[in-house]
Amino acid sequence: MASSPAAIETEKASSSSPDICNTLPPEILALIFEFACYRPYDERCHIARRAESLWGPNEEGIWEAFVTPLFIGAVCSSWRNITLSTPRLWTQIDVQIGNEHAEAQAEMLRYYLSNSGEHLLTVRLLHNAETNSTEDKLLLPSTAIEALEPHSHRLHTLDTIVPMEWEDALKRIANRLSMLTRLKLRQHNTPSTYKIDFFVNAPRLRDVTLFKIQINSVKLPFAQLERFDFDPSFQLDSFEPLHRCPRLRHCALLTVFLPSQMKHLALETLEIYGDHLKALLQSLELPALRSLLIFLDPFLEEMEQPILRNFFKCSPCALESLTLIYATPDETEFVALLRELPTLRMLEIYNNFYFSRTGTLTPTSLRLMTPRKSLALVSSDLNLEGKEQNLCEPCLVSNLELFYYGGHLEITPRAIVEFLEGRWYRGQTMPKLRSVWFATRPPVEFDEIDTVIVDQLQEEGMHLKFLPVD
Repeated sequence: MASSPAAIETEKASSSSPDICNTLPPEILALIFEFACYRPYDERCHIARRAESLWGPNEEGIWEAFVTPLFIGAVCSSWRNITLSTPRLWTQIDVQIGNEHAEAQAEMLRYYLSNSGEHLLTVRLLHNAETNSTEDKLLLPSTAIEALEPHSHRLHTLDTIVPMEWEDALKRIANRLSMLTRLKLRQHNTPSTYKIDFFVNAPRLRDVTLFKIQINSVKLPFAQLERFDFDPSFQLDSFEPLHRCPRLRHCALLTVFLPSQMKHLALETLEIYGDHLKALLQSLELPALRSLLIFLDPFLEEMEQPILRNFFKCSPCALESLTLIYATPDETEFVALLRELPTLRMLEIYNNFYFSRTGTLTPTSLRLMTPRKSLALVSSDLNLEGKEQNLCEPCLVSNLELFYYGGHLEITPRAIVEFLEGRWYRGQTMPKLRSVWFATRPPVEFDEIDTVIVDQLQEEGMHLKFLPVD
């Protein structure tokens, strides 16, 4: 059937009209480009482990984005002008160091640096093993670090290898790191006797990560560090950061060695991986602790009773976030543990779907976390004061705002709905459970009535996600 003349004219006008992207102001496009080029620095964040994003880690755990300002600028002259006039786009720089293209890599680094204005820089100088022959791997050119030298005063984040052949260049920037805040050092065929002391005079350094480098090989301003991550298998004493860093607020421990007694007054975030959990927790006193993550190997160790509860009794703290990965105690102990944590705002439980020893979330546990009488009062005609007063009856972890659970489902969908309603309709002065995430086998399947309730909760602002697990 032939198109009418009017329809043809409309189609012509539509096809000849400018693309909507070209009608946006340059300032808006610059913000879009900046987001597209962004690289997330914090690879360790637990949210990133669950997020569905544009980025993914390669085999070395390095996050890579798909877009660069060079790519965007190649689309058209207008976009090229925007990228060249937006210095922020050029402040995150990744260079894969190799002998074959050393000069080209240094020239590219200079190009980024020249376009970045006076903004602070995030720079990664990493070894590109694919481009190097076996004979070349021991010696890497220092052209890239030399190109960075005039701009070292703008370094905010530096992720770099530290080969011995870079020693002279690193010495030249050692006293110019006035803005350096985050540092990650990676080993590259570096002997254990080699001392890395180029960053000890960085006055703003707060966050350090060592990858396959021993603590004793590095000289750092330990007294000012607030976060220190490392590969525990390369350390003689997994408590070394706690001993050296009195201001440390975040630390991850692999409990390979049985520790001695330790009290740390500033540590707020602790991650524990491995075994000997009981010996480790019995040796720690952390009054400032706010966040705790425990990751056990379910085939090596199960959560002994009552390790965690005794830890919080002996080391009282206002814990706000608890993550248990393959470390859920049995029902009685789990309930007793939650009674010790009235300040908890975030609870994450991840259990092994194939290994029953890791525990599960039971109906009794969920019922005790549900405010009593809340459902009846929501539909009643009580005045607001009476309603709020009755809704505030005690329940476990009454301040909980985020709850994530992954594992076997032993709870009925009706019990989940009662839990969600009770936590959401709590009155104006009580904290609400704002985000709930279930990844279960079997999947959560609501009936028609409960589906309406869940949809209503989402419309009112509660973030809910129910994921089936194969």
